Amino acid sequence: MAWTLVSAPAEPERLPPSASTPPATAAEDDEVPVDNPAWLTVTEPSAERRPPPPPPPEPLLPREGVAPLEHVVPAPAQPATPYVPPAGVKPLGPGPSASAVPSTAVPDEAVRPFGVGPPSDEPEPLGPRHQRIVRFDSLIGPTWRIRQMDLMTSLSVEVGPEEGFSATFHTAFIVAPERQLVRALDVPIGFGAVARGQLGDKPVYVSVGLSGGIMVHRAASDGLGVAHRVDPDVRLPLRGAWTIAGVGVSVAVVPGYSVRSRSYERRGVEVWKRHSVRIGLVFGLHWDIKAGRARAARVGRRREKT
Repeated sequence: MAWTLVSAPAEPERLPPSASTPPATAAEDDEVPVDNPAWLTVTEPSAERRPPPPPPPEPLLPREGVAPLEHVVPAPAQPATPYVPPAGVKPLGPGPSASAVPSTAVPDEAVRPFGVGPPSDEPEPLGPRHQRIVRFDSLIGPTWRIRQMDLMTSLSVEVGPEEGFSATFHTAFIVAPERQLVRALDVPIGFGAVARGQLGDKPVYVSVGLSGGIMVHRAASDGLGVAHRVDPDVRLPLRGAWTIAGVGVSVAVVPGYSVRSRSYERRGVEVWKRHSVRIGLVFGLHWDIKAGRARAARVGRRREKT
């Protein structure tokens, strides 16, 4: 609310009192109170004097979109002649020498700001050809001697690289099931070598061996007592093994030859006979123990020397 100073109008001329004129009242003769003088009036500000609101900001792009450009200049046409002449261009001259070009190799100090740490105490894993193992086998199965079948339990130890040639020691116990008249037991014992290889990347190994030794024969009967015989013996085992974490399953075909056949008679009648040729089919388990690094082959040593 604003206050505006307005000049008071001229006071009208007073007439003398008459009968026709009513007497003035006290309210008319009184002066205008000071609190609300007649020459002070209150006026409201007109709406026209208020400043107009600011216009809204114009959008960067109209809502209806923009019109496509006009008077677009087309791209220049391709030259009729190619950039490279058909006859070719002159080859570049020799570039700067290798010594003049600065090297972009990152120095070792920048790659290893903290220097080279101490060597690791963990040994590097060895391959199958360099890892020496000690393998223990325990196998059991039937063995055929042409017509008769006996039960064979075999034990063997192999020492050598996991893949390659190994030394082997074997023994077995062959028990005949007919024990009414003759109680016989054959124990082959021998040493030899085994060539073992791995099938691809799988933990499956196949081996072929050749060993020689003796066959200890023991037989007991009521009429003959106890007899002991020793004959030469040869074996040619063919084996397959599947190994995981040092333990695996083995299956083997074990042909053998003990040079001499054995037979026993009672009162002119043959009561027990075994042929010198035998073929066994055995199954079982094996355990592998790592025993350090295997020695390199001689052929490899000769090549390294040369």
